[in-house]
Amino acid sequence: MSLRVTVGRLSNSLVSHPNLLIRYASSEPTDEQGGFTRSIYSKPMYKYVVRDGKSVKIYTGLVTKSSRPAVKFRELLQKAWSTETLTVDSLRSLLLSRMKERNRRRQIVSDKDVDKLGLDIAIAHMVCSLGGRVQLIGHTSWIQPYAGVPPILPNKYVEGFVIESIDLSGTNIVYEGLEFLPCLTHLRYLKMKRCIHLDDFCLSRIGRIKGLQFLDVSECPTITSKGLATLAHSKALRRLIVSGNPQIEDKELVCLLLEDHLPKLYIDGVDYIGQLPDKSKEKILRLVSRNEKFTQTQNEETNVDKLYLIDKA
Repeated sequence: MSLRVTVGRLSNSLVSHPNLLIRYASSEPTDEQGGFTRSIYSKPMYKYVVRDGKSVKIYTGLVTKSSRPAVKFRELLQKAWSTETLTVDSLRSLLLSRMKERNRRRQIVSDKDVDKLGLDIAIAHMVCSLGGRVQLIGHTSWIQPYAGVPPILPNKYVEGFVIESIDLSGTNIVYEGLEFLPCLTHLRYLKMKRCIHLDDFCLSRIGRIKGLQFLDVSECPTITSKGLATLAHSKALRRLIVSGNPQIEDKELVCLLLEDHLPKLYIDGVDYIGQLPDKSKEKILRLVSRNEKFTQTQNEETNVDKLYLIDKA
């Protein structure tokens, strides 16, 4: 309610004071020589050209960009005003889009950081800045922020800093933040439970992690069966958790095909016989209990490495 009142007062003030309105969005050319529409707070861009052997400064018709917060706020108001009216919905959508763009940019690991810190340390900085945690080879403790305070991470390359496990559960991880994960040659454990922005495109990038053995994508609302199918490239995958994903259609069929393609994979969170009649369930359970050799073989294949099959939560 307070936001609606504030926006209403701002709209009334802009309408009742024409000069103030012109400051935010000028509708007339402010420069007769330039002849273009721009805000009076923006400085015109000039260009020097040679005419008759003399250097002459001319107007380019463009305006310079400024990174000052006040200028950014005025640009935001101009965009909101140009989308019909300065309403609560238009302002909210603009703020939401800016938040998404800011979240996307903070997850980009630049080549400069990789050259300076090394790939593992650069990714550790990015993961911890999102509220996630990492675990190194040969360590049982996690590197993670506490009470909003970031952990102490190296500011230069350190030999032996090798990431083995990453937990991004509940973070705002997006596609750009997963760019370099396939380059982590020792990454075995990846937990991404309850990541609301994790989609099929993200799973396609995760499927390129060659050594990944444990993956948890439970309670991710935007994942579909197409994303699960991209995990068929993860030849080393041993355990997959997919419970609580409402957008996955024909989950049992897709998981069955995935397990058939990857014989050593065990998928948790799928009830293959839950929809069958009671008599059919009894026949299947009786058949499995009699075949002890088959059960023993499956246990040997699915428990290759207990370290990565067990959830480290």
